Amino acid sequence: MVELRKRPAREDPVAPPAKRSSSKTNAKQPSKVKQVVTKAKEAIAGPTKSEETTATDLPAANSQTGVVPETTGTAGEGVDAAPATTSTNAAAPAPATGRAAAATVKQLGSYSVGTKVDLNGFGGTVTTHDGKKVTLGELASGAEKGVVVFTYPKASTPGCTTQACLFRDNYKPIGDAGYAVYGLSTDSEKSNTNFVTKKELPYPLLCDPKASLTHAIGMKKPGSTTRGVVVLDKDGTVRVWQQAGPQATLDAVLGFLK
Repeated sequence: MVELRKRPAREDPVAPPAKRSSSKTNAKQPSKVKQVVTKAKEAIAGPTKSEETTATDLPAANSQTGVVPETTGTAGEGVDAAPATTSTNAAAPAPATGRAAAATVKQLGSYSVGTKVDLNGFGGTVTTHDGKKVTLGELASGAEKGVVVFTYPKASTPGCTTQACLFRDNYKPIGDAGYAVYGLSTDSEKSNTNFVTKKELPYPLLCDPKASLTHAIGMKKPGSTTRGVVVLDKDGTVRVWQQAGPQATLDAVLGFLK
């Protein structure tokens, strides 16, 4: 008798293991996560060198006006000419007066030549040798062009006599040029009247016992008066200012009138 044996059931075949990709293949095909990380790093690092060059070549906008300045270039050579921009923050120029304003000064000097001073009340009030009260502003405004005022320390002394006579002898050419002549000292009316009479001076002598005008024109020194001369136009412009001897004071005036 033949014994039949039952065959065992066949097991399901085992699936073969998946092939592992090489490192080279992984390098060529980065995962999506790695790509995201790379882009994030680039965003943090900023633009590339070429991008920086392109950005810095552009003109920057003015921080105050917000206007981009005009780029340099010549029209027709690849750069369009742009109209110039005007800042609205610029201060408007002061309106021209057409005439220089007179300065308020207390004392003249060599630095004053060419400047204009306000003669209104300048130097206070003085008295002519014949007793008339006047101001320098009044004397200047009453002249055709201006005044010549020479200063001397003391009437009827040698140097002062020489100086007074020099201006006496040149009184006409100075007057013809439009300038009135005056002598100025701290002498009394009596002393200056005697001086005028004795030397036949054709011009008034101004008495300034308080030395207010003498100081204002810069000819005052401690205890006395400095010999000198000042020429002023009627509008207050200082033409001559000089401290010098008798002849030099006259020469300064004649030199100006030439």
